[in-house]
Amino acid sequence: MKLNKGFTLIELLAVMLITSILISPYIYQKTVELKEERVRITLSELSDIATSAQNYAAEQSLKWPDEDNQCSSAISLMRNDGYLGSLSDTSIYDTSYSTSCSKSTGNRFYVEVVTQTAAQAEILASHLSSSEANGKSINFSVPLPSSIPALEHLLPRDGSRAMTGDLDLDENNIENVNQLSTETVLLNSVVSKGSPCSQNGLIARDSGGLVLSCSNGLWTGAEGSPEGMISYFNLPLCPDGWVETNGSNGTIDLRGEFIRVWDNGRGVDQDRERNTFQEYQIQSHSHRQSTELPDWDYGEGGNRPYTIGGRRTHGGFQRSIAQPTENTGGAETRPRNIAILACEKQP
Repeated sequence: MKLNKGFTLIELLAVMLITSILISPYIYQKTVELKEERVRITLSELSDIATSAQNYAAEQSLKWPDEDNQCSSAISLMRNDGYLGSLSDTSIYDTSYSTSCSKSTGNRFYVEVVTQTAAQAEILASHLSSSEANGKSINFSVPLPSSIPALEHLLPRDGSRAMTGDLDLDENNIENVNQLSTETVLLNSVVSKGSPCSQNGLIARDSGGLVLSCSNGLWTGAEGSPEGMISYFNLPLCPDGWVETNGSNGTIDLRGEFIRVWDNGRGVDQDRERNTFQEYQIQSHSHRQSTELPDWDYGEGGNRPYTIGGRRTHGGFQRSIAQPTENTGGAETRPRNIAILACEKQP
């Protein structure tokens, strides 16, 4: 009877050896990646703590967080005040971050963490300026914001780094700006046109959203169409800010009327006041219609008078007379015209 045989011990050892040879590069690569990830996370957390401390000092009269206690509880204080987010006190090496500050060494803020090996501390120190490795520990420090022009580490002046949030100036000014490039600007200051202002060049808006500027001590805006202006539109309705001149809303009724410019003392249309109505009229004139009359012969005793069209005449002496013509035309006198909508500008 034939029996099935399994792997021998030597065969199993050979398989294990080959497997270990094959996976060793993978394990090595993952180990390197894990170490690099730990370095990256630690560098980020050290930088976040130090940067948050500078932000805190910049807004708190250049005083470090928990400065009265040598900044020993700076992390928890900044986290509670919203400067640090949810960063944990514990590092990825399962050790705690510690903070301190000292005015005797240039008024600097210190962040320290203990790694697992001295080599790890050296690697971290090589990536951070103003840092020092001491055994497994690394100590990183930053100065007060006042010693860093324009907080260069937070907002580089060369434009190489974009902001990631809002810039709150707490009602302070931005000065010496050459040009602003932006899609939109929100003006929060609401003023009234014609009211006093403090400095020429200031910009604000009125309650309707129109932009106003400070000029000669008063808020002024684009003049546009003045109130009371009458204009014509090829539209069925007046645009916003305009009303139809139909006699309502303080307008005069221009519907169906021709416009005559106010004489204002010239003497062509005398004794007219502005905005007064004038009935239609035809200038005084006359028409003459001539009718030829035949010669009349009465024989003896001629030259008798007779009447034609209400006028007495004598045969043979008057050849034509004037008579009224028949009516012609329509209900009014007018030139060629086009009907269009008249509107008046409102306040």
